[in-house]
Amino acid sequence: MNPLEGSVIRQGDVILIRWIDAVTHGDCTWQDLAETKEDAEKEPPMMCTTGIVLTAVDTHIAVTDSIGEEECGHMTKIPRGMIIDIQKLDRLTAFMAHEDLED
Repeated sequence: MNPLEGSVIRQGDVILIRWIDAVTHGDCTWQDLAETKEDAEKEPPMMCTTGIVLTAVDTHIAVTDSIGEEECGHMTKIPRGMIIDIQKLDRLTAFMAHEDLED
């Protein structure tokens, strides 16, 4: 079952996304094989992100934590294949006149 089936997520929606994060272990030096194997067996972390939707396309959803008329905060882009669940919390109305957030 697709957790996003029937979900209509649009620019300006305020959402909560539960998603599974990818993990990289190590740095640019040689890694201890036993430690790396142990880490490889652990489940990837479940993450929760709350934000204002900047875009929602077939491949990913991108959100920001803050938005103004000419600027926004940092952007988080989450591939749809990593998303477990999305809850629509609200719809941004303060900047709905902004051309990028119109219905």
